[in-house]
Amino acid sequence: MDRFSKVDKAVDRFGYWIGAYTIMTGVFSWIAKQMDAYALGWPEAFFIGLFSAGFVVLIVSAGLIGWRFFNPLSPPIGNSSEPVAERRLSEDSMAGMIDARFEEFLATKLRAEFITHTQAHAQDEKLSDIAGKAKVAREIAEAGHADMVKRLDRVSESVRLLNHDFETWSYQHTEGNRQKFENIDEAFAALHNREWHERLFGDLEAAFEDIAAPIDKGNGLDDGDSWLRSIQQWKGKLDQWLIIAEYYANGTADKVQQLPDHLYDGEWAFDEATITPNQVHRFKEVAIWWHNAKEEKKRVDKQLALRIFHSPSMKGDGAAPPRLGEDQ
Repeated sequence: MDRFSKVDKAVDRFGYWIGAYTIMTGVFSWIAKQMDAYALGWPEAFFIGLFSAGFVVLIVSAGLIGWRFFNPLSPPIGNSSEPVAERRLSEDSMAGMIDARFEEFLATKLRAEFITHTQAHAQDEKLSDIAGKAKVAREIAEAGHADMVKRLDRVSESVRLLNHDFETWSYQHTEGNRQKFENIDEAFAALHNREWHERLFGDLEAAFEDIAAPIDKGNGLDDGDSWLRSIQQWKGKLDQWLIIAEYYANGTADKVQQLPDHLYDGEWAFDEATITPNQVHRFKEVAIWWHNAKEEKKRVDKQLALRIFHSPSMKGDGAAPPRLGEDQ
């Protein structure tokens, strides 16, 4: 049982040191984390706390060993492992033992009082040597700490650069995919708008022929109000066509809706006397716009083809492309 008792005491001492070492590691890690000059994360702060706690435990252990080395304990009076009956002493034996111990104490005290100068000098040299070793150990520990800080700084910088590279790549990858999808969407929109472009232009052509037919005959207009409503409907289709044309060929609307004097005041094939002046003005306006639209259609067709097959990423004015539906 005595052996188990010794083992239990050794385990307890080891547990005390481990507990103290763990607490000091936590304290030093927290202190390192609070140092704004290094801006360390918890992993770096933990390694610094671990190393610092070990350094402190080493210094404390060395100090305790040195203290016990120069201040030894007196040997025990009796061996505790002996049976209790053998350790019982008579009063005379106890008195003799006390006298012997007292004489030994006086002799030791006298020797300590009359120690020679040489012995004192040797003692000083030993203390100086221990102090020198402690200083070297401290310098080595400080150098190791500085090297550890430099390594942690390099690791932190590498992590920061890797994170920056990843963010850059992620942004470029996302932006590239977004641009690709926008280009595909733009190409499909252009394909859809080219279909409406051709359909509206065909409707404009057919409607203009209906408007011009009674004028070309020279017999006047049987129903002037209905004829004017046809012109209004024709202009509505022209406005829809210009939405597409203006997006893909900037400036088309201004060119189509111009009324040059040399065209307006020039010679016309119809007899102006057969209709009213207002009807003449309306017909000339529509005829000139239709002439301009046919001239601009070539440029619009070319731009639509470019957007569909060659450069879909080229957007007109930066806005979303128009999407005309069946209800327009």
